[in-house]
Amino acid sequence: MNEKSMKKNFMISFLRTGIMLLVPLIIFPYVSRILGKEGVGQVQYIQSIASYFQLFATFGISSYGIREGAKRKGNLEALGKLCTELLLLNFITTTIALAAYAVTFFLEGLSTYRELLLLYTAYILFYGLNLDWFFNVLEDYVYITVRTCIVYGLALVIMFLFLKNSSDVNVYAIVLIFPYVGIFLGNFRQMRRRVPLFRHSKYNLRQHIRPVALVFGIIISSSIYSLLDTTMLGILNGDAAVGLYTAASKLCRLVVQLITAICAVFLPRLSYYVGKNETGKFREMALTSANLIVFIAVPCSFGLLILAEQAIWLFSGVGFLDAVPATRILAVNLFFSAVDGFLGWQILVPNNRDKVLLGATMLGAGTDFVLNLILIPLAGVEGAAVATLISEVSVFGICLFYSAKYLNFARLFGHCIKCMVASLPVFLIGLFVNNRIHSVIGSSILTVCLTVVVYLGTLIVTKDTFVCLILKEIRRFFDKAVD
Repeated sequence: MNEKSMKKNFMISFLRTGIMLLVPLIIFPYVSRILGKEGVGQVQYIQSIASYFQLFATFGISSYGIREGAKRKGNLEALGKLCTELLLLNFITTTIALAAYAVTFFLEGLSTYRELLLLYTAYILFYGLNLDWFFNVLEDYVYITVRTCIVYGLALVIMFLFLKNSSDVNVYAIVLIFPYVGIFLGNFRQMRRRVPLFRHSKYNLRQHIRPVALVFGIIISSSIYSLLDTTMLGILNGDAAVGLYTAASKLCRLVVQLITAICAVFLPRLSYYVGKNETGKFREMALTSANLIVFIAVPCSFGLLILAEQAIWLFSGVGFLDAVPATRILAVNLFFSAVDGFLGWQILVPNNRDKVLLGATMLGAGTDFVLNLILIPLAGVEGAAVATLISEVSVFGICLFYSAKYLNFARLFGHCIKCMVASLPVFLIGLFVNNRIHSVIGSSILTVCLTVVVYLGTLIVTKDTFVCLILKEIRRFFDKAVD
């Protein structure tokens, strides 16, 4: 296999992730100020319900496809056969999901949401068949980035043209759904050009069902953290509570998605190394990915703890300030969520330890459900946030234990401690800045800038290995540019 440059892949993936982070930062503040807590809550409530069916439609095929496709990418014929089989299986699961979703139209409790339910039919269909895994296998991050710019750019145009007042709830739903429609249409067209589809007389779908079902179990269990809280809050506390929780959780999820998306570039290569039994290369690349996740997640978690009020004010508006306590709880969860994603999908799954991850996520999902039943009636939005944090920590403990043999945790632990020590000054900086600057925007920008300088400076002074490696690469890049 001609290995593509990981540095180039990472930079392109970083650009795409930046775009995907920027778009919600434009959409949600605009929408929340027009629709308010109730309008946002309505859409997010129906999306949380539709997401259960979307999960079944996807059925774990994306994650499984990356792992298995990476092992076959050197053989175009074998890759084409795999793609066809997974596409057929995906079509079957999506059809079943849509049939099951049709039941929601007849539920009395959802009768006032029928227009939104109808719109989210497209979400289930096109998200279920998104085919992104294929382009991750090929490590074609240029195509993924260009396509992302186009579909999200069009979604923004739709929002600014048609979302004008508090009654435009359906327009907000369309803005959220449209990118998935564009992604599927573009992906299917490109997939047919890149690989031979439907060229064989016989296909064996049965061989994929058991391993895909294992991955599906993991995904649906872990997704309960993000979906169950919203659904149960909607049932027990109403749309306004869902709107507040959405404001809090969306901020933290955006950061986790940023970290996950940046580091997802490592997954196809890690799966390839496992398939080729190149243990040394796997361990080194896994450590690099882990160091990067910790390097980003730790200061983000500390930063959101101190800047929760400013972040909610800027992101959602004054009407959502009641979400600040939940945001601080979920800021702690941010670190565990990012690391859990790495341990599960970049360590356990490539090494075929799917059952371990399934057990961990099922325990976490069960814990989340029980704690939500207890804590939401007692503490509302904050109760749901605490339930999520405790559940994520339980998953973290199991994943950490079973990942020990695949990763050099001694080196990672030292890096993690240095990152935490370097992040501690954010509290003093935040207090100092907030006492002297009363502008929300000004204090936020100054706090972030000072924190970044102190954070990087501390890591450089303590000679953190990962940061030294980054500086070395930057120096080498500029030396080449000068030459």
